[in-house]
Amino acid sequence: MNRIDKKFAELRKTSGKGFILYLTAGDPDMSDSFKIISQVEKAGVDILELGIPFSDPLADGPTIQRASSRSLKRHTSVRDVLNLVKRIRKGKIDIPLVLFTYYNPVLNYGLKRFIFDCGKNGVDGVLILDLPHEEAEEYVLLASKNNIKTIFLITPTTPENRIRDIVRVSSGFIYCVSRTGVTGARKDLSGDAPSMVKKIKKHTKLPVAVGFGISTPGQVKEVSGYCDAVVVGSAAVKKIEDNINSANIGKVMKKYIASLTKGLM
Repeated sequence: MNRIDKKFAELRKTSGKGFILYLTAGDPDMSDSFKIISQVEKAGVDILELGIPFSDPLADGPTIQRASSRSLKRHTSVRDVLNLVKRIRKGKIDIPLVLFTYYNPVLNYGLKRFIFDCGKNGVDGVLILDLPHEEAEEYVLLASKNNIKTIFLITPTTPENRIRDIVRVSSGFIYCVSRTGVTGARKDLSGDAPSMVKKIKKHTKLPVAVGFGISTPGQVKEVSGYCDAVVVGSAAVKKIEDNINSANIGKVMKKYIASLTKGLM
């Protein structure tokens, strides 16, 4: 069974909610990325999203843009990110892994080769932010053949007929974007997210994860009350940025993530 399906099956048995952490691969460098992942896995992270750094990240706010820039300055490539995944698996870290990317790096690497190498190295799912489901037929087919889950975004502006079509090509889970705009921590949560989750669940039995703007234990608690998993990204990336020269960056992140996962319902 794919690790993502297995994780959500485990959560359902305990009526628990999942915590999904986003990190930009290679931020601040590959060595520290591995240290951080090794530690946060022990802090209650259920699924890890690894961002492939890209020079034109349209959906990302300033925090993740800076993380991508730091990683790209070290010339992090798709191949490097896949090698990081390979190292994670060799290190006996069995956490479900989702690659979070834009289509340009995938196209440049070669779609068929990318999906095959994802499967070979231990990736469980892929989320390509700017690939519309209408143009994803080949990607979905290749992913299915390689046991890779295809995760798509549903935003507050997605009409219901389009939600119905998106869930048909989705697997693993649905990523519900809680607000319009780019990624980034917010003081207040969107009031539209609970009704969005209800709307999505009318069309699918897949788990629904909610992300964008979630940054505090209180927000994790609130959001986990109406969805299956909570995604935290920019706040964690900012924590890395604030501790970029720390020799104990892995332990710092473990403590920080543990403070967030305690908020899960």
